[in-house]
Amino acid sequence: MQFWLPVRQSRWLYCLRWLQNGCAVLALWHVDWPNAIRLTALLIILLYARRQTPPPRTILFDSYGLQLFYPDKRYLARLGAQCYCSEFLIVLCIYLEQDLRGRAGISKRWLLLLPDSSDRDALRKLRIYLRWRAQTSTY
Repeated sequence: MQFWLPVRQSRWLYCLRWLQNGCAVLALWHVDWPNAIRLTALLIILLYARRQTPPPRTILFDSYGLQLFYPDKRYLARLGAQCYCSEFLIVLCIYLEQDLRGRAGISKRWLLLLPDSSDRDALRKLRIYLRWRAQTSTY
């Protein structure tokens, strides 16, 4: 079975990430630390918020595993066994053959897909694929 899953940036996930970072900044406001430590923690929070990698544009599921297509590159990957699948949330455990910075070796990534991450029919095909696929990775 081979199918394409077009992925777009989820607005819900984007809002949840900024809400998480906003709560962390508000927590810093109430902590009784010196201003230098607060400023350092604030910079760390802002760098973490900026570091979030965007999802791939397209995912190709085929008999060999899956391929992640970013705007500039294609990555070969395997699907891990620790995936979660429901109607409102899909969590994919992905083992990349080459990490996103171009270094060789296997790296583990998590991909969260909410209902607004792709078309309804494509997410339904993905849920069916995840529930009924014959081979489970041993990673």
